[in-house]
Amino acid sequence: MAGLLSRLFGKKEEQPPVVPQVTSLGGKNTNASLDVVKGQENRWNITSLTNALPHYELEKVAIIHSNRDFYVDLPLELKPFMLQKNKNFVFHEDKSFDGFGYYSDIPMRTGIMELVELLNKHRLIAAKEWLEEATGTFENETKWGVLHINPYGKTGRIGEENALEVQVYKTDEFTHRVFRSIYRELKSNNHEISKIGLNEVNRYNCFLTEFRLYGVFLNEKGTEQEVILQNDGKASVQALEESSLEDRKFSLQKWFASTTARDAGSNDKAWSSLKYYDLFIDKEDLTIGFTASATLQGASAVTSMAIGKSKVVPLTKQGLSSLMSEGIDRSTAYQLSMLGARNEIVIT
Repeated sequence: MAGLLSRLFGKKEEQPPVVPQVTSLGGKNTNASLDVVKGQENRWNITSLTNALPHYELEKVAIIHSNRDFYVDLPLELKPFMLQKNKNFVFHEDKSFDGFGYYSDIPMRTGIMELVELLNKHRLIAAKEWLEEATGTFENETKWGVLHINPYGKTGRIGEENALEVQVYKTDEFTHRVFRSIYRELKSNNHEISKIGLNEVNRYNCFLTEFRLYGVFLNEKGTEQEVILQNDGKASVQALEESSLEDRKFSLQKWFASTTARDAGSNDKAWSSLKYYDLFIDKEDLTIGFTASATLQGASAVTSMAIGKSKVVPLTKQGLSSLMSEGIDRSTAYQLSMLGARNEIVIT
């Protein structure tokens, strides 16, 4: 019996600890400004999962490959049409977290007893939608989903300050599309999944098929700080990739470096003081996000970043308010508001 339960719900250390109802996670200290911003985060359709105060020490954050795979295959009758789009398209056979292709484990875990029926319905919908796209690479690229979030680090001990462990699983673009499609239907029916927070998130791990980093640069200018947004007033964004994997653990430095390099060719020689802050869930599509910043080193690094479509904003109430008034995207607004709160700046 124990073996069956282990295959259905994961190893003992992957079980969610009993999470008390708290207003702020990541340490014993509280931050009134941070709590004010968190109380307003519904305006971005985002929910904080963990918030380090003031930030995470890198050695206390572990993003670990769980050695689990999760795949949904294309409908057999549509595979020839996909191969016409891309003759090298890679298909993956149905496989759930328990190693089998029946998906009997995920209805039990999520409490959505009709989930297998929904999966089969939406694999057809997602495949047809993909094939009907006018443009695209039609590559079934590898993606990394979130299997389990432990907000108290790898020891699992409540009270461990600013520690975090995230176990991830390997999946692909088509599986991602299928579960986004299922989520849209559930959300339209006002299902409770659209309201989840830290206490419920691990139950719905089959829906958490994308894990993204949101990165910004900081510059110390005299006694003040500036925020540099490389991507036309947005944070640099990149999903977790295998290039950051080192012996079952993902490098936080490599993830940040590859994320920011895509926008402006930055490199890890140009910055220091890498800090990770907030783990959150985007209720639009159940993406898990992680925010981070690094401080630029030297005038040349600052100059090279603050070019093209980059925006430089003083880390002040006036500076952030001005940027917010331009209508920036939801995730960047959340990230900058939380960053501002750590500096006792509240934008309402």
